[in-house]
Amino acid sequence: MEDILHVLDNMPTDGIPENRRSQKRLNVRLDTEVTLLASPVLPRAGIVTRNLSVRGLGFICYREFRKSDLIAIHLEVVGRVGRLLLGKVAFCRYVRAGVYEAGAEFEEVAKGECDKIPMAWMQRAQLSMVGVKKPSVKAAAT
Repeated sequence: MEDILHVLDNMPTDGIPENRRSQKRLNVRLDTEVTLLASPVLPRAGIVTRNLSVRGLGFICYREFRKSDLIAIHLEVVGRVGRLLLGKVAFCRYVRAGVYEAGAEFEEVAKGECDKIPMAWMQRAQLSMVGVKKPSVKAAAT
């Protein structure tokens, strides 16, 4: 993972559409987790953050996300109060060796306990899935 992070950090970002950022980002490395909210089982995925701003987060992981997926970001920094943030995936692309690079825009910060996902977030994620085509079993088998 470290070598992939190093390569990504040193890539030129001029002309890449995902890099139309309105806020300056800081390189921050944290091992943490995100929860995919639209799934009935609320799967968690381990991530390594790449960068962070007041509006969003860049990360790498071994899971592919779809643009507009809603995720709960479990952000914990040693010596600080943990935060649970609602994020919307802005992009996700395959890098190599099973690793994906993704970015998420912050939508909301949870009030109260940082490990309890608000019901309103899960309902919002379910509503966002209405009309999204799921792959058929036949298509997945081919």
